[in-house]
Amino acid sequence: MLLLMDSSGNAELKRIASYVCWWQSPEQTLGNQRHFLNQAMVYGLHNDSLLVERIYGPDVMRDAIEHAQPGLWDIASWRYWRLRLGLEPDAPLPVRTFSHEET
Repeated sequence: MLLLMDSSGNAELKRIASYVCWWQSPEQTLGNQRHFLNQAMVYGLHNDSLLVERIYGPDVMRDAIEHAQPGLWDIASWRYWRLRLGLEPDAPLPVRTFSHEET
């Protein structure tokens, strides 16, 4: 689900995107909504994370956390946001899996 917003919300999101994914442009960061939302929940300042939640809404935030990439979340942030969004807080963190296919 992709969210469209007005230019004032977009400016604030670009500001947040510029520091939660400092290694790429805000436009590139915002182009991957789930990744941006996960980064904002983990690395965003508290007020900025709440702004992101207000703009995107809890359903989109839940979708993002349910599709989180392994290795991003720390346990405290994981439990906080899952509890805040009405999800099971003790669910296991996403885990990396490796394929052992023979070549």
